[in-house]
Amino acid sequence: MTVPTATIDLQLHLVPAGCRLDFPQQAGRFAYVYRRQANQEWKCIAHNACSPHIDRTVPAGSGRIDYLVCYCDAAGTITEATPVVQTYPAPLLHHNSAATAGARPA
Repeated sequence: MTVPTATIDLQLHLVPAGCRLDFPQQAGRFAYVYRRQANQEWKCIAHNACSPHIDRTVPAGSGRIDYLVCYCDAAGTITEATPVVQTYPAPLLHHNSAATAGARPA
């Protein structure tokens, strides 16, 4: 995806609900949130998004996850985009029965 990048601030925060993206709203522009994992194709995950946006369906597995926000005008033309921000999927915590019961794991 080739888009004109700008110096718009995009912040990513890992929260219990998923990945929270904070970005400025722009008058007369619509924000579209895109995600890709491990250098695959970009996928639009939110149209006309508001900030903060929470990605509750963060892909599982390994590999870097990239996000960017594109701003479109009323005609749907991308006018600018944020720089890409990156994170990695949070590891799933596995509990064995001893640890869950309060015993020290071996």
